[in-house]
Amino acid sequence: MELPDMLDAAPSVTREYEAALISVYRRLIRHDSTLPAEWSVYGNSLVHLAATAPSIFSQQVIDQYLDLITSHGVDTTAANHAGFTPLHIASRGSPCVAEWLCRQLTADDVNRGMPNQPHRTPLAIAADDLIQEQQQRQLGEGRARYIRNYKTTIGVLLR
Repeated sequence: MELPDMLDAAPSVTREYEAALISVYRRLIRHDSTLPAEWSVYGNSLVHLAATAPSIFSQQVIDQYLDLITSHGVDTTAANHAGFTPLHIASRGSPCVAEWLCRQLTADDVNRGMPNQPHRTPLAIAADDLIQEQQQRQLGEGRARYIRNYKTTIGVLLR
């Protein structure tokens, strides 16, 4: 039920592919409505896993996917085994998932820190990652797409 890992794919996928993918997920859930509530062995929900997927899907398909799985009981605020909420993970460069989550969550949930690190909020994580990417870029590595994703995610978190 998780979004496909298509690291070797083009920068984005076609609308037809996205429509077919959502159709398959709907059929799977009609067959077994408990699928969206399953957790990975690492304690990640499907929302956590969506936040780790490459940013090749449109905002529309991310919205449809997350609406679909959360309508079947997936908790958008639950932390995984490491204490990360889906928004903490999305803040690491998944602007579409961060956008959807920020529309669903309360301000307190958006600004929630880690259990043992209360100042490690999604915004702090995104800012730290952006700084690291900019430093890597100065060393000559082509990381423009990652920097763009972090800047977009930070903008979403600041709204």
